[in-house]
Amino acid sequence: MVEKDVINALRHARHDWLNIIQLIKANVELKRYDRIEDIIEKAAQQAFCESRLSSLYVTKVEYYLLTYHWNQHPVQLELEVIGEPFSLKHEEDRLFRLCQSVLEKLNDTCTEDAEHNVLISFLFKEKTCHITFDFHGVVKMNEDEWETLEPFNLQVEEFHEHECLLSASFWKK
Repeated sequence: MVEKDVINALRHARHDWLNIIQLIKANVELKRYDRIEDIIEKAAQQAFCESRLSSLYVTKVEYYLLTYHWNQHPVQLELEVIGEPFSLKHEEDRLFRLCQSVLEKLNDTCTEDAEHNVLISFLFKEKTCHITFDFHGVVKMNEDEWETLEPFNLQVEEFHEHECLLSASFWKK
């Protein structure tokens, strides 16, 4: 099973990089050189964030977030890691269930006629990690429906029809 997982991961990584190369090639042909720099910068930032995510030592969370786009989801995912990461291994299960629950709820309640994106930010301070889910799109739900995720101490910072900002905090052990 491990060999299949590795081969699958390599296949997806190769596919992602080929997409980036094709974007660069198309923009070279169109002489849109300014766009090429943006594509390369975005790919480098994504690779950097994915690398920093491994510094959290939360294998289940890392696997879930890094393989999220391998399946068809209406909500597109971006990640960022800000500050000096520290291990959240002691919170791995809670963090995994939080990420999975928020993404499932967004995917289940978003409309079919709009573009949907969520940026998950891990903001590290000295003794805490604040995680925000910054969603842009259209959801068919009310603010109070987030209360079902109460065990995660999820806070609704903003909620509008086209934007939703949620946050939770985790402490350094």
